Amino acid sequence: MDFSHIVNFPDVTPQGRGPGVIEAVKTQLASLDQDHTAQVFDQSIKLRNLHKQRTQQMVYVILEAVSVSTPKALLNSHRHTRPLGDFTMESFNDIAHDIPITIVSTIPNCEEVYLKMCAKYNVTSHIKNFIPIDRFGIRHVLQFSIDWRQPDTPDTNCNFLFNITNGRTKMPRLFLMEELWNRKLLDKAIWSWQVNQEQSHHVDPAIQINPTFNFPYKQHKPIDDLTWGSSIPFAQQRTPPPITGYDDCYIDVMSESIEEPWAIFVSEKTLRPYMSLKPSLQLNNYGHYRYLESLGIQLYDELFDYDIVERPSLKERINGIADNLSELSKYSKADMDQKILKIKDKLIHNRQVLLNLKMETMPNPEIEYLLSHNIVPNDHNTPQRVSTIGTEWINR
Repeated sequence: MDFSHIVNFPDVTPQGRGPGVIEAVKTQLASLDQDHTAQVFDQSIKLRNLHKQRTQQMVYVILEAVSVSTPKALLNSHRHTRPLGDFTMESFNDIAHDIPITIVSTIPNCEEVYLKMCAKYNVTSHIKNFIPIDRFGIRHVLQFSIDWRQPDTPDTNCNFLFNITNGRTKMPRLFLMEELWNRKLLDKAIWSWQVNQEQSHHVDPAIQINPTFNFPYKQHKPIDDLTWGSSIPFAQQRTPPPITGYDDCYIDVMSESIEEPWAIFVSEKTLRPYMSLKPSLQLNNYGHYRYLESLGIQLYDELFDYDIVERPSLKERINGIADNLSELSKYSKADMDQKILKIKDKLIHNRQVLLNLKMETMPNPEIEYLLSHNIVPNDHNTPQRVSTIGTEWINR
């Protein structure tokens, strides 16, 4: 197989990686029959070399959780946080003018995102084709992200209305938390910020929580007992267990990654409650719930008003989530138990939909091999994922 014209982002770089990740990935790659380092490391250099050669063979650029590199205007912004190597949108698009590029992305609406971003910044798109592999992305997360809690029945008799856990302190999460705090809804929840509990992650000081936000961000109910330890070799670490108290909450509320404008992206943040038979509300870009329905997910209309959540503006979506929670906060435990049990069949159905999700046909055998053998993508660097690089897991 010829992998010379396959590039993938994000590649494995020191930025944002925990201790030992790069060494563990290299060690695992070195154990394979064929050295696949060129498919994992130095992807910016690889693409530039193809550009220098002025290749006219199609170059497939595999993108995890993103559709387009960062426009120059957003380099210092929090609105686009997933880089494609060291390329800006403009420089990447200039390369696509000279050599043929097809984007293969886990974002289902990747073409829409790319074209809208180009239009916004007065750039003419030169991408030849867009191929979404979002179903693969979901199955990859289910396979390698965390150890999934899969109870036989939904949680009832809960002491908290909802839980909300936050990783990096991105602006949408801050706005959602502020709204929940202002409405005193966090009094009915367990919640946390990862940055306040685990300092081994490399957090950019520029994205620390602004103390002018109107909630006591340094206080939280401790529900995340993370076990990532810098003193333990990365590949030997265990994935953190489910959060303490998760089964004592009726609803899972979460802000998705929202790496770029317009992009619909599903990560473990969305999938966790579906695996756990727990009704959920996610803050994502507009179209999130329509996309889930397209996969076969049944919405919990008996519990939530989705019309006030599926709105074009971020503020409207945040208010819609808060309005739903405010309404449900009026009910007693007994009433909430009945509401949850009423949607039990839907909860079970939705979990099975995701577990049975069929993946897309890949563009060529080389991409099929890299994905099915867990060599790419490179953004799920859990010990389980890294230790199984090179192991075939997709059964067609």
